[in-house]
Amino acid sequence: MNILTDLLPKSPFDFLRLGIHGERKYFVEQPNLFSGIAFNGSIVALTPEATGAFLSVKIGGNKPFFIDPLTYAFALSPRHIVREDGQVKRSIMKMAESYGNALKQLVGKRSIVPSEFESEKIKKELCEGVLNFQKLVLREALKEYVDYFEIFDIDISKIVPAFLIPPYFYLNINSWQDWIDHNIDFVEHAVGLEKDIPVFCEIVLAREFLHRRDDLLKLAERYTQLTCQGFLIWISDFPEYAATKDEIVSLRRFIKQLSKTRNPIV
Repeated sequence: MNILTDLLPKSPFDFLRLGIHGERKYFVEQPNLFSGIAFNGSIVALTPEATGAFLSVKIGGNKPFFIDPLTYAFALSPRHIVREDGQVKRSIMKMAESYGNALKQLVGKRSIVPSEFESEKIKKELCEGVLNFQKLVLREALKEYVDYFEIFDIDISKIVPAFLIPPYFYLNINSWQDWIDHNIDFVEHAVGLEKDIPVFCEIVLAREFLHRRDDLLKLAERYTQLTCQGFLIWISDFPEYAATKDEIVSLRRFIKQLSKTRNPIV
């Protein structure tokens, strides 16, 4: 049984995001302050051995985790994913190499655009690459150290994410209608491909949507038709301490709409 299944009835259930390895000490020193761990795909791609060892040895393998594949980054301007010398950041390149040719061929050259995914074959290939990265990257990285982990009675085959996230792209006011169909298709492809691990749909929205009730309702209607097992919501540039009452009410309404699926929402 997936570890998440046992913990979901507990409330609240909170994931703490590990942004850089320098933050690991907080996870080790205060394990009771969080229920699970959220990893950025970039840190996992760049340091899979260190990430896997931290999760299995330091944390003890008793916390559910997920890996955010950050596919939205490939639709940003290349200036956001390159170093000062113009080379693509190593973490981004490693993700692109794992995700497949659709991203690998273009990363650093130009932004991915919706027309790139008119082919269902390309969508499915990207889905497979993104899901396999999340499922296998840590276990594959630790294979050569299996004797070491056996000393600690750790079975690296059990290092499995609590859920998987299909490819997703950022939705803003100007482009959401160009991306929404693709985002929906990615989730449905993932649900069809993956039978063992729950699939969660990640929804990344511009803050402006909280002032566009009709558009937000349209989005909710589309996402509630999905057959995935859960949702993650990320409102961009949205510090809760600076949110207005109207924004909070709007966000609550959106979550309430998604809750009709009776699926967990992160």
